[in-house]
Amino acid sequence: MGWKISNEHYYFKKGITWSGVTMNTFGVRSYEEGMIFDSGANGLFVFDDDYYFYFVGLLNTKVIEELINIINPTVNTGCGVIAKLPTIISNENKTKIDQLVMQNISISKREWDSYETSWDFNQHPFITFKGKTVEESFGKWNDFTQNQFIKLKANEEELNSIFIQVYGLQNELTPIVDEMDVTVRKADRLGDIKSFISYAVGCMFGRYSLDEEGLVFAGGKFEPAKYQKYSVDSDNILPLVSGAYFEDDIVSRLIEFVNLTFGEETLVENLDYIAETLGKKEGETAKEAIRRYFLNDFYKDHLQIYKKRPIYWLFTSGKQKAFNCLIYMHRYDKSTLSRIRTDYLHELQNRLDAEKKSLLRIIEGGGTAKEISNAKKELKAIDLKIEELKAYDELLHHMADMQIEINLDDGVAVNYAKFNGLLAKLD
Repeated sequence: MGWKISNEHYYFKKGITWSGVTMNTFGVRSYEEGMIFDSGANGLFVFDDDYYFYFVGLLNTKVIEELINIINPTVNTGCGVIAKLPTIISNENKTKIDQLVMQNISISKREWDSYETSWDFNQHPFITFKGKTVEESFGKWNDFTQNQFIKLKANEEELNSIFIQVYGLQNELTPIVDEMDVTVRKADRLGDIKSFISYAVGCMFGRYSLDEEGLVFAGGKFEPAKYQKYSVDSDNILPLVSGAYFEDDIVSRLIEFVNLTFGEETLVENLDYIAETLGKKEGETAKEAIRRYFLNDFYKDHLQIYKKRPIYWLFTSGKQKAFNCLIYMHRYDKSTLSRIRTDYLHELQNRLDAEKKSLLRIIEGGGTAKEISNAKKELKAIDLKIEELKAYDELLHHMADMQIEINLDDGVAVNYAKFNGLLAKLD
């Protein structure tokens, strides 16, 4: 109450937007119907839609950047600054400008849609540009992104040339665009391997499916029939522990995913390529390197991608990382905690108790000095894990009995806080 909301009649209309604070090169973005502007992302609307792409092209050129520097030599670029810009309409160049701008928008949108955080994400580039191996798929994707980068740069330089001539600034400006100012990314081996793993995890949980493109499940009625090529995890719980204690742990499921998508003949080669990309250490097997990534870095990467609003939640017992598992928040129900406890945590406790007894037999059974020394070190580590699991089991039991329910409309932060002490911290 009391606030005056301006320009509501422009809400949800097709427009052009730019950041109110511009530290580097000024640039605008095209957006379709359905969006709202504000002071942080201003809105410009073209009354004659025939000239929409013309203005998108003009406002992204060196001509406008130079004029803004003259009119407003600060980092704040509000609507008033843009309104002062002198505009020249060149109808003889309009068709060419429209073609270049539409092509640039298409290139930029396709690049953005290769990220799983895009609303229009369909599938991972390694599936779209699929080769015989993961390495070959990355090579195809790398070639494609290089060509897109070169094409976008060339188009922007051609637009610069056209508008420099229209404004008569041939002796003042050069059309050359610095590679740092080209806003589509090139392929990145490490980043793309990590995003491939993230996509695989999404398929495990049912967020994505190899049977259809795009977002398959993010709430509502879950339909297992949509996952024929690669089966979805039935209980929405993927254990992640230091050893291969569970047949359906996340490492096993990833191996199954790679095997299914690229074939058994190249499975070893593909796992080696993934492990080497992740930084496989000397003496490590590919599986060990992948497991280490899941234990230490996967969730950190997930938090970064989703800006500390994760859709996959990491239940973890604590500092020793004795027990960890991932769930997909959109498939959570009030029985999830009980299933984590009875089907996985208790099973791990039994396994560790058996390992402890085995180590005690070595220590008490007169093994070699080296065997006894190693057994004592392992026993100390296992004892720490067993103690951690006992404390975690008590908390998990208490909260499982509460039958906690979540409402997806409340958002991640509100729902995440309901499980304080069970989940990995967001900071």
